[in-house]
Amino acid sequence: MPSSEVIISDAYPNPLFSDEEMYVNIQNNFDIYNLRIEFYDILGELVSSYSFDSSISQGNSSVSVPISKHLIISGMYFLVFLDEDDMISIKKIIFIK
Repeated sequence: MPSSEVIISDAYPNPLFSDEEMYVNIQNNFDIYNLRIEFYDILGELVSSYSFDSSISQGNSSVSVPISKHLIISGMYFLVFLDEDDMISIKKIIFIK
């Protein structure tokens, strides 16, 4: 892995039910201080965003996302992971209310 690379695993569980939290594994070679997730619907409309309260240290981490606070309608969503304004990764999930 290059010195400035971040790898984000597919979100799990997927599909995701409204009473569950979503998890992703993050492998990074540097500390991430401003990780944010933007949630987009199938039409590409921004639905919500979530910012992590704390930094993510260098190495391997598993983080949870309280998805039911951000999605209210069943459907397919794209999660855009950003560090500051730099896109890191895009993941697809199916949310079932």
